[in-house]
Amino acid sequence: MKIGELAKITGCQVGTIRFYETSGLLPAAPRTQGNYRVYGEEHKKALQFILHCRALDLSIDEVKELINLKSAQASDARKAHSIIENHILEINKKITQLESLKSELEFLAHKCGHDHREEKGETCCLIEALHQ
Repeated sequence: MKIGELAKITGCQVGTIRFYETSGLLPAAPRTQGNYRVYGEEHKKALQFILHCRALDLSIDEVKELINLKSAQASDARKAHSIIENHILEINKKITQLESLKSELEFLAHKCGHDHREEKGETCCLIEALHQ
């Protein structure tokens, strides 16, 4: 299949498929005499794996590491678990940061009385707080 067909089947942008191929995540596709890439079932499966990993917010480097773990041996399984466990730790850090950000924004939003009448000549405390 051509790249457009692969894109349609997987829901992935053509440019993203090319990026994954040039960055070594997706195996290089053989080319026709007309220099068109020809993708097979193995490319589709590999791309679906990559897309699933990326949907889980795994980095390109993490995906590369997981792709390189081809065996079901204990050492590869431990490495895969380590990658996922480290990713979970990073997600927990982000959650903590986002909760803090949310609390700060909620505080600023509630601090402001939302009564912004021009005739009063008052400034918005929310905007003032953001300038501090």
